[in-house]
Amino acid sequence: MKKIKQLLNMLESKILTCVHKKDYKQASIYLKKENSLIKFDKCANWLLSKLLLKPHVEKIFNKKHVYCIYDLLLTKPLRQEHYTQISPIANATEYACVKGVVISKKMGNYYSITIDDGTRLECKWFNINNVLKYILKNIKVGTSVVCEGKISEFGLFKEMHHPKIKPLSSFKPHIDVIYPAFGNLKNTYIKKLVEQALSAAPKPPYDYLPITVITRNKLPFLNEVFDALHEGSSLSESLMLKRLKYDELFFMQLGLALVEQNKCESIKINVDKHFLETVQKNLPFELTIDQKKAIETILSDLKTAQNSSLLLQGDVGSGKTIVAFICALAVLKNNYQVCFMLPTTNLALQTYSRAKAFFENFGFSVELLINTTKKKQEIFDKVKDFKMHCIIGTHALLNEKLLFNNLGFLVIDEQHRFGVDQRRIMSDKGKSAYTLIMSATPIPRSLAFAIYGKTKIFEIHSMPKNRKPIKTIHLNKSDEHKAFLHARDEIINKHQVYVIFTLIEESQSRLSKVDSLMGRFEEIKQKYFSEFKCAFLHSKLNATQKDKIFDDFFKGQIDCLMSTTVIEVGIDNPNATVIIIEDADLYGLAQLHQLRGRVGRSDLDSYCYLITKDKVSLLAKKRYNVLLSTNDGFEIAYQDLMLRGSGEIYSTRQHGLPDLEFADILKDKELVEKVKSDIDELLKLNYPLSEGLLKMVEHKWQKKFTFARVV
Repeated sequence: MKKIKQLLNMLESKILTCVHKKDYKQASIYLKKENSLIKFDKCANWLLSKLLLKPHVEKIFNKKHVYCIYDLLLTKPLRQEHYTQISPIANATEYACVKGVVISKKMGNYYSITIDDGTRLECKWFNINNVLKYILKNIKVGTSVVCEGKISEFGLFKEMHHPKIKPLSSFKPHIDVIYPAFGNLKNTYIKKLVEQALSAAPKPPYDYLPITVITRNKLPFLNEVFDALHEGSSLSESLMLKRLKYDELFFMQLGLALVEQNKCESIKINVDKHFLETVQKNLPFELTIDQKKAIETILSDLKTAQNSSLLLQGDVGSGKTIVAFICALAVLKNNYQVCFMLPTTNLALQTYSRAKAFFENFGFSVELLINTTKKKQEIFDKVKDFKMHCIIGTHALLNEKLLFNNLGFLVIDEQHRFGVDQRRIMSDKGKSAYTLIMSATPIPRSLAFAIYGKTKIFEIHSMPKNRKPIKTIHLNKSDEHKAFLHARDEIINKHQVYVIFTLIEESQSRLSKVDSLMGRFEEIKQKYFSEFKCAFLHSKLNATQKDKIFDDFFKGQIDCLMSTTVIEVGIDNPNATVIIIEDADLYGLAQLHQLRGRVGRSDLDSYCYLITKDKVSLLAKKRYNVLLSTNDGFEIAYQDLMLRGSGEIYSTRQHGLPDLEFADILKDKELVEKVKSDIDELLKLNYPLSEGLLKMVEHKWQKKFTFARVV
């Protein structure tokens, strides 16, 4: 092994020398020699081999996302039980191997054998099968036996439940690897599959990572990792985990980097030096400092074509949309088309209304494309023939018939609701289009880099002028009348209110004492708002009904809107001043903050009431205490992370990225940065990546790559 490592390091040195000299042909020759030693390609072919399983067993494995040998070998054992030496019963703890003489046997509700080595140990078996019954019957009193299993202590007495028992003469030191449950399959079956998979491996050493990466990061070879994971070798757990985390992050980041390589150069536009000043004069409000900086940053990118995308993060109501409108206007003035993609129909309708008023004032046409749009083909034709400048829509924009003539600016709002594939489909509609991704749910920079690669990040912290902080009040259920009486006063003062419920109907939940929208609508209306106009809104209403309710509420024709969380994102009514959230303890912190953001969108005093049961969990208390203490969305996002953990909030699968089983993007941010640095250097040097490595990346991403292009 030592000699092979020396040869590999020598060949790697020659490869690096060649790529620095841009002699890529010679570098590829040395890579082939490396391949003969470390078996990049054989390793990948073996790892990606499909498991030969019976159909019903294959279904069980697929539910666990195990499809090939690599997926199986990455199944981390729950534990390793080391039965490598026999311990005295008196000293035995946890999983242990002990010996003793059988001194008694009992059979009743359970089977019992007691052994003694100076200290007594009672072994018990419950619900035994015929095979085990036969084994236990043949163990005689006075026989020396070995028992392997978990020690339980009850005062001065020790027991083992369901241990493995065998004659002392047949004991051999070993390690039992215990895997997570795969349906009703036995652990011995999983263990046998793993052993068969490892027996088919190429002769060690084998790997798929570039040798320069392994050497620089002091990583063990892949064969050493699998030995440690499944056979309990001497490799330290910390080193094994470092390698497993590195691989996951490497595959994710390399896939993103290959996507980046495929991007065309962004559009380049000319912007009049008085552009922003002219636009500002047409606005009925003054832009904040952060809004102006965000606009300047995006326009600078567009003028130089140095960056092709930007992630704009800002709290609820911080004014991200007007930033997008102004930058889109600059692009329109350079004879390009612009597109806004939004996650919900209601948000699309609202954005369309504002975009139409804004862009048509400057002579540019705006169209709306949602699932219920009737004249879709007419819009497709207008877009293709450049008879339309700006299009606003939902997932309907993903339609393959929508072909742009000259798309230059793409805005994706509430980015966390769209995956990588959806964003890629939209990006493909304008290869050179600048992409602006907007989010009211701030995410840490390490995660942003992992999800968006080299995308630049800008944060809006300041709120529009004259906005007042929302006053948040917590009330127990027994005091909820105080919130409704306050809401009634607000309506009398010509303002509007929201009341939010978790459920549409009571039958939806097995939970007791959880209010539903339809269960309480009439009661609340009659008790508090009998002389006012009330309406209800939920996901089961059709699009036409929803649109009318939103429109009426926005026009002030509805005083109290009782709703489920369909109003969570993007509903903007400056006249709404109170939101009452029933059963607030059932919501996540970020969702509560989004709901609270439906009010406080003007210079009016606004209030958010959090109604909970008198007794709630400690976690629920922590959540609403955060909301009571701050209105800052960035601080709330951080506290949410602390309360829930990154894995629960930031699912990589949600974003269309490979799953992470070992690495945590936030906790392992230093490793994330190291992996990113390694990949940047490899691609900058045009380092020859092996076919084996590219196959592994394709497997993790479930899509095809070439070195220079995403297919």
